[in-house]
Amino acid sequence: MLRTRLSPCFSVAVVLLAIASAAVAADTDWSSFRGPAGAGEAKGLPRGDGSLALELAWKRDLGSGYSGISVAGGTLVTAMTDGERDFVVALEANSGEELWRYDLDPAHVGHDGTHDGPISTPALADGRVFMLSPGGRLVALELSTGEELWTRHLVDDLGSERPFYDFGSSPAVVGETMILLTGGDEGLVTGFDVASGAVKWRALPEDGELGLGSPILAEIAGAVQALILGPSWIAGLDPQSGATLWRHELEGERGVMGSFTQSPVPIDGNRIFVKHEQGRAVVIEVVRGESDLVAREVSAGRGLSRSYSPPALSGELLFGYTSRFLSSVEPATGELLWRSRAPGDGFLVAVGGELAVLTKVGDLHLGAAAAEGWQETSRIELFDDLARTAPSYSAGALYVRSLGEIARVELVRQAGPGSLVAEVAVPAALADLADEIADSEDPGAAVSRFLAGRELPLIDGEAVVFLWHGPADDVAVAGEMIGMRREEQMNRLGGTELWWWATELGSRARIGYVFIVDDELETDPSHERTATSTVLGPDMSWNRGEGFEMSWFAMPEWPGLKIVDKAGDVGPKGRLETFEVVFQPPTPEDGEAPEPVAVPVHVWLPPGYETGEARYPVVYVHHGQAREVGAWPATLDRVVGRTAEPLIVVFPETPRMRGAGGFVTGDLVPAIDQRYRTRAQREGRANVGMGWPGFSATLLTFNNPDIFGGLGVQSLFLLEEQMKAVEEAIGAADGSSLAMKLYLEWGRWDLISPHEEMNMRASSRWAWELYRQKGWDPIGGEVWDSTDFASWSHRTAALLESLFPLEGTEGSLAGWQTGQ
Repeated sequence: MLRTRLSPCFSVAVVLLAIASAAVAADTDWSSFRGPAGAGEAKGLPRGDGSLALELAWKRDLGSGYSGISVAGGTLVTAMTDGERDFVVALEANSGEELWRYDLDPAHVGHDGTHDGPISTPALADGRVFMLSPGGRLVALELSTGEELWTRHLVDDLGSERPFYDFGSSPAVVGETMILLTGGDEGLVTGFDVASGAVKWRALPEDGELGLGSPILAEIAGAVQALILGPSWIAGLDPQSGATLWRHELEGERGVMGSFTQSPVPIDGNRIFVKHEQGRAVVIEVVRGESDLVAREVSAGRGLSRSYSPPALSGELLFGYTSRFLSSVEPATGELLWRSRAPGDGFLVAVGGELAVLTKVGDLHLGAAAAEGWQETSRIELFDDLARTAPSYSAGALYVRSLGEIARVELVRQAGPGSLVAEVAVPAALADLADEIADSEDPGAAVSRFLAGRELPLIDGEAVVFLWHGPADDVAVAGEMIGMRREEQMNRLGGTELWWWATELGSRARIGYVFIVDDELETDPSHERTATSTVLGPDMSWNRGEGFEMSWFAMPEWPGLKIVDKAGDVGPKGRLETFEVVFQPPTPEDGEAPEPVAVPVHVWLPPGYETGEARYPVVYVHHGQAREVGAWPATLDRVVGRTAEPLIVVFPETPRMRGAGGFVTGDLVPAIDQRYRTRAQREGRANVGMGWPGFSATLLTFNNPDIFGGLGVQSLFLLEEQMKAVEEAIGAADGSSLAMKLYLEWGRWDLISPHEEMNMRASSRWAWELYRQKGWDPIGGEVWDSTDFASWSHRTAALLESLFPLEGTEGSLAGWQTGQ
């Protein structure tokens, strides 16, 4: 808790600003980010009797972008890209007719999981539009014409540093001041004169990395303030002077789904909801002391966390997303009142006691903002593409957008109750059972007879039906057929305890999956095929050390069911031994030398190593789970000396720390060459990696071409930042100047994140094409499989045979390749 003394003129400023705030609060416009009160809440439902329903008024094309929709005086303003330029666009609210567009900046290209287009939401005030481009260009425009009034640049004029995910703060306007999170050594927050763009004040200097949050204007403890959520604190600023009125230090580490991307949510005149950590949210209360304002934490909980979606206030309750579940939280206690998998992951706004939810798949849903749970009353299948922006509301209409379209949806009154029960068609494989259940006096017995002796899931051509049988309130299925950060709700069959979800897969697919039964992960009890997940974590996001078991199944033509292991029965086996290599981490420029680290190194030696004098090539495997989860030693026993050349394999437990690459080249390789009989030339060394460690193995190889002459990667995980690093590592080298053995494979059903721009099939294919353009002839390509060691382990032999083939033998890769 931190106290800040009030300035002598504070009380006068409070009175003036409170009057201005009251005028804004009474406005029915949605003129800035998160609406009139900064809490995602609006008033003013249509008058009349009957239940509320959604009715599409118009829909039109719009370019990509995250920008919200601001509405004032019958004009709506947002921002988009056409692929070449970013634009601010004004539309007539009733018709959707374009009024003007303003060329904002060169097109912002999404990267590292983000989509193309502007991020910031325009602010509309006193006939002006204020907008920030991802590149840092800040503009003021005439609302009626789009004419430029003034422009500033955060990098060129303020000395701000462009953040990794670019500029995304949304302006907030109070009186004659426009407030923005700008970054820069002179202040994280800047106040601009609305008429000229001149800097009026800078605040919170050198206070950490600029995120994507925005200032929120609210009356707190009797004073209109700009609420600022920083890297490890929340503060209230005087909007006219930038003076810090109070500041509170937050516990825990900043989360990417916390204060890096989130903004404060004012609850009432004293309390503020804050998402700071990845998995925890708090409520801060600000009260007036004798001469200052004091902030303290009054409640905390895990509700409304682990999501990018901003919460909305309705009455005295908060609504939003806890991971991918729509949820409600009681702010006074932090208690999670309920969670609902329906209507699906998305973004919401509260309107007069109702919730309007735009799901990421483009459907708009309406239901009561109730403490008892979610009950849908109306819905529209609105967009065919991805939606990543919360709705806006003004004068009886919702304004919503996807990454390709924008629409006006009106709230209308209709006769009769507003209650919807979704009807889902039963798949053909369950049609007879559904009929039997409908006619049976004992539906449970009918289900048991149907399941008796069946191995699941059900496969009918390319149709697949996943089944879970057992008592539950909520069942979902997740897996590689769906992608990360998603699961699909399963359907209950005829009121029984049988739950189903259907999809279609190719006839050669092999897929990992898991059931989520009342929040608990469950493997498929109908069979024993399981594998440890090292890519996905229990929340279906990245695995951060929390492994779990997934079931897997294969379609009838999956190559793994047909390909015969050419190595045959295992004969003499190799052996593993372990020793330690001491690593001295580099000394930071502004710190003391860290303590040396003893790194365990596991080495597999081929049969006959102890009795011979031959020298061996060495494969360095850079994945901590390859030895045990990937079962590499067992494959080595079968393959080495039979279809792959006799070799040594090294499994270092390389620390995840600064300078780790230097450990491999400066400490590990010399230690291996000294301790064992190796071929100590580049042609005798290769690096291997899978997933993200595949990126590390790639950089290690191309940054040290004098040390390593081979590289094998399974599922090369790259985002744009890593792609640039790979290109820089390769540099001017090509097939004519640098001989390199390259193996690269990825699965037809490899990892994707359907709601984000993350596609590891595409990143692997990108590297494949780069190698070919450079004149190398990589081996591998797309294979009939998915991802993780449940996939990769089937082709460990193919990888080794490609890097160090045994003369006169045939490799095992051909049957796996898709030819694409």
